[in-house]
Formats: sequence, C-alpha cells, structure tokens
Amino acid sequence: MVIEAKKIKAPNAELQVLHEIYLKAALYKTKISSNAFKAANKKMDEVVKYEGQFVDGIDKYRKKYGI
Repeated sequence: MVIEAKKIKAPNAELQVLHEIYLKAALYKTKISSNAFKAANKKMDEVVKYEGQFVDGIDKYRKKYGI
C-alpha cells in the first residue's frame, strides 16, 4: 500500500503537504521482532500524531474551499 501511495501526486501544493503527512503515518516495515515491539509502539504514537495533523489539514482545506 505504501509503495502505491508514494506514487500519488496531489493536484496542488496544499494537498501534497497533507499527502506527505499521510505517508509519514504509514509503517514501512512489516516484520517486527520482539525486540522492536517497544519501538513499534513509539512509532504508533507518531502515527496518531500525523493522522491528527492530516485530518485537521483536510478539515481546514474543506472549509477554505467550501467542500
């Protein structure tokens, strides 16, 4: 999914910034060893932060353009 999502180009700079935030939220590795479990949880905290930024950005964009 991440590989295909990276191919997407937004039609304008505002949406491209939001798309890049969305990509940061994606997990790039599928293998997680037991030693990396805590690191994965920390990454998930980051994901939640980026998803929040993405949703906030989309809401602002929608309001700006009356969508």
